[in-house]
Amino acid sequence: MSTIDVTCPHCNRQMNFPAAAAGNQGKCGGCQQIVMIQPDPPAVPPAPPLPPPIKPEGERTGENFSMIPGLDPNASTESRHPAASKKKLIIFASAGCGGLVVLGLALCVVLFLFPLVQRTAQKAGSPAGVSYIPPDCVGGVRLRVQDLLDLQIMKWLPVEVAEDFGKKRMGVDIHDIVEVIGLMSAPKVRSDEQYSGQSYVRYEDPDGGGIVRFSTSYELEDLFQWSEFQTQEVTMKDGGDALLISDGGLDVLFTMPDSRTLLIGTEGMVRKMIENKNGRNASSFTNQFATLKDESQLALVINVEAFPPEMIEEAREEIARERLPYRVDDLVGQLFRLESGDLQIQIDSGLLVTVTARAKDHTAAVKLHESLTQTLERGREMILDESDFYTGDDMLDHSLGRYASRVSKQVIDLLQFEVGGQSVVFQTELIK
Repeated sequence: MSTIDVTCPHCNRQMNFPAAAAGNQGKCGGCQQIVMIQPDPPAVPPAPPLPPPIKPEGERTGENFSMIPGLDPNASTESRHPAASKKKLIIFASAGCGGLVVLGLALCVVLFLFPLVQRTAQKAGSPAGVSYIPPDCVGGVRLRVQDLLDLQIMKWLPVEVAEDFGKKRMGVDIHDIVEVIGLMSAPKVRSDEQYSGQSYVRYEDPDGGGIVRFSTSYELEDLFQWSEFQTQEVTMKDGGDALLISDGGLDVLFTMPDSRTLLIGTEGMVRKMIENKNGRNASSFTNQFATLKDESQLALVINVEAFPPEMIEEAREEIARERLPYRVDDLVGQLFRLESGDLQIQIDSGLLVTVTARAKDHTAAVKLHESLTQTLERGREMILDESDFYTGDDMLDHSLGRYASRVSKQVIDLLQFEVGGQSVVFQTELIK
């Protein structure tokens, strides 16, 4: 007698029924639920494997990696990256630099839990100023690694992990790293398109990179020997040696113009860094970088005037749609007209924070100072108005109102801005 296989939809029990019972109902011997007696559908065979993708003509493979497009004057720039790599954000640090930056940011968070920070030693030596920093960058981050490692607070952080990562993955002792600088260039306008009667601006991917300054000499051939990414030796246009690491359509170059400087980044960024080896091509961005204090372990610099005008205008239109109060809208407009600005954090001195906004001239700086002061005062008035509105007969309501008044006054006293030349400077010690 022929049978059919039936799977219970309730408990997945496998059962056999006579073929003549097909179309009727039966009881599952496992869960005792009523099931429809019908054969299980045949298994779907697996799909055949897809053929390997056809690589476009001119794409680098195998031995052709020794001379990459852009480094060869006769190479085409159209085949540098496959189409799938478009719209990727440029990573402007290697895995090692990224780990060190994360380490610094984690340190800032931990400091709020452990405010008793004292330095155990004072490191001598200053960084090499603005050498290798391109003038047209839109933003940069500086991390003073040796100074960070000297802090007592580092005993609460996994320094051993960073040390092993540096030696095993990068081939360097992190205690030899004076500073790490991350840089990003401004995106360039690629096209201005019309869609449904509106104009849309598209931008090219920005170049990104980083500078690692050592306190002792290193050789490029000794670095990144244990990298998990594919590494190729290439030759720069100036004849210098470089390493090329590719990952998912993104090419990152590593080169050492001298034994104590490692340059990392996209081809365009590395080329611009080498062109400004002596830091002679100055801009408001490099000038702002030059004013950073060596005592600040963490610093951020923004070059406002390097942003494309189209991008600034788009941002202004987005903010205008928010219908902000007049004072706030006027203040935002002045911030968009700045040349540059920076944020510096000196961790060992009670988390000393310094913010500098560089205006076009002294008159613009004075106007910015007035707008900042008026906006803060108006903000305090709004807070006090709100606290009065919710204050009732309950004693707790009155205490909350007093708290709002006290804290808002402390904020006003804390945020004291000063004008110096064409700059507006704010400085405060968060942990005393």
